[in-house]
Amino acid sequence: MKNIFGKIVSGSISTWQLILVGISAFAGLLLLWLPLMLFFDVRTSLNEQKELFNDQLLVINKRVGMLGALGLGSTGFSVAEMDEIKALKGVSDIGPFRANTFKAHAVADFGAQGPVMKTEMFFESIPDRFIDQIPGGWFWREGEAEVPIIIPSDYLALYNFGFAPGQDLPQISRDLAKMSSFTIEIGNGVNAERYEGRIAGFSDRINTILTPEDFIVYGNEKFGENTVRKPSRLVVETADTPALEALMKEKNYETNKDKLTGGKEKKIAQNVLTLAMAFGFFVVLISLGSFIQFSDLLIARSQEQLRSMHYLGFSKKTLAHLLYRRLAFFIGIIALIATTFGFIIRWKIADYYAWMLPEGELHFPKTALILFLAVIIAYLLTAYANMRFRLRRV
Repeated sequence: MKNIFGKIVSGSISTWQLILVGISAFAGLLLLWLPLMLFFDVRTSLNEQKELFNDQLLVINKRVGMLGALGLGSTGFSVAEMDEIKALKGVSDIGPFRANTFKAHAVADFGAQGPVMKTEMFFESIPDRFIDQIPGGWFWREGEAEVPIIIPSDYLALYNFGFAPGQDLPQISRDLAKMSSFTIEIGNGVNAERYEGRIAGFSDRINTILTPEDFIVYGNEKFGENTVRKPSRLVVETADTPALEALMKEKNYETNKDKLTGGKEKKIAQNVLTLAMAFGFFVVLISLGSFIQFSDLLIARSQEQLRSMHYLGFSKKTLAHLLYRRLAFFIGIIALIATTFGFIIRWKIADYYAWMLPEGELHFPKTALILFLAVIIAYLLTAYANMRFRLRRV
């Protein structure tokens, strides 16, 4: 039965028509598959490097003018000013920095054979939701003897590649830094308290020494100025910077210009990849339309033969299945070729963006493949539904 059906169908369509439909389907699937792989390659790599496609974090402060330098002006943010920033387009969240108002010192005792080093410290805290990676044990309650801290990654790099080589000192890895401890003294005189300081983690986002917020609140209440101060710095989470940039220019707020530039570059990269995928979906829709027209043409040219087979006892459902199997096999071959070509192109161009990949290596694009297979299944289901509809009308 399949051989008879195949001969009937094969005689109803020309080779050139088959080739053109195949090229259309191949182009649509390839132009979707390749951007999908690239999108998840870049997204995965930048998640490893602290996130291209998540909202950007900016730390902003007021510009210090002459009055501020003389102590006559305020550089703190009022509640109204924070609300104004939060209401901007693209700003999804905002949080204040809380600084210590108590005296704090870090003490490193190297034993009987070494010196005791003591230096003043400056601590800040931010809401935990703004910390890029919350380390284990990131908490403090009154009575705890150990205080975890997070330091900027730049501080360690500055020591390893700036200070240590010039002073003939050993470089320190992150793991070794986490193993070290020192004493933190807060307050003055006989009432001073001592805690064990531990480097719990490193931050690529926040350029300050962070401690849990409960520790800052406790120290300020017991040893500092137990008054509510306006925060002098804010951390702002935003997906779009133009509105924020305009307000900063108007109000004389400051931030790291590299962050704004990086945000624009990230936005461009995101838009390019999203546009490429949208174009791929558009071409897939066009090729799906061509495929549906192809199946309609095939049914129209074979309707006499199909009608005769129906009269001989073949149900419309059986005829639809036979016709669909041949077309599904055809599309399956095209999808396999497009997938293979996509892998080859990805491998060929990987050198241009390998620097962004985790460990500089390509990984199997599992998520992209799942989405691509979902599109192909939707493609085939749409074609099958159209085929059943057309056969009911024959």
